[in-house]
Amino acid sequence: MTLLDICKLKTATYLQERIMTESISTTNEALEQWTDYIQLPVQYRHAFLESYSKSEQEFNSLTHPSAPDIELGEQQKWIDDLQQLMSSFNSDESALYAIKGHIPTEHPYLCFTYPFLHWIQQIIEMDLPQTPKVDQQAIVSVILEATLQSVLKLSVKVLTVEINKLSKHSLLTGTTPEARYQNFCLQLQQRSYFTQLVYEYPTMFRMIIEESIQQKNFLLEAVDHLILDFNQIQTEFGVLGALTAIEMNKGDSHCGKKTVLICGFEHGKVVYKPKPLQVNVHVNQINI
Repeated sequence: MTLLDICKLKTATYLQERIMTESISTTNEALEQWTDYIQLPVQYRHAFLESYSKSEQEFNSLTHPSAPDIELGEQQKWIDDLQQLMSSFNSDESALYAIKGHIPTEHPYLCFTYPFLHWIQQIIEMDLPQTPKVDQQAIVSVILEATLQSVLKLSVKVLTVEINKLSKHSLLTGTTPEARYQNFCLQLQQRSYFTQLVYEYPTMFRMIIEESIQQKNFLLEAVDHLILDFNQIQTEFGVLGALTAIEMNKGDSHCGKKTVLICGFEHGKVVYKPKPLQVNVHVNQINI
């Protein structure tokens, strides 16, 4: 198994996650440039540094292009997940077959989602509860669809830049635009080029990995809650049968991609809100 070079991923880490192995002498004015860029008044620079538990010297050293090796202060879960994706890299389209919902087949970079779909599917299979109260394939489908949408949303601009860059430097084969586009898609499905993208755009990969995991965790948490309260839900709302479908994004997302869900059973539906509703209950009991 070939592991990724973590040193090439550190640009995607937050400042508070980085630790200098040794201090360097630098005249780098990174702090001044950064605070000017975000239009932070001079009098707030000290508080800015305190929020990251860094001195000005540490800040300048951490952002200096010739800084020595930087260690990570704690385990980076997203890096572990990315390593797992690369260790079992699979870029065929078979993961799409498990999606029952809408697949944007017309999207120009759909093939870029395949490795992510295979990776998240492996994780789901380990975490999904085995119970007759839930249609497992329906849950797999909604998580895969959510992952697919996240990958496309977060990668489309980067991949557009990439295809234009490769075309400009004559790095795509083909005598027509269509042929060169097909060659780009083939490259996207190659481990070597995919790894090159990981190193060039680690922040994008971190965002995709973390958002995919957040959505997976939220959906499985919702399923656990529905299983726990299954009998009460059937009694209160008259739904029958197993949970067979979940519709996402029925409102704004908060606190780790949590959003309102429409949960469909074999007979009937319920609305799942990812927050306690005691306040709503008490407000509804007020007589005006």
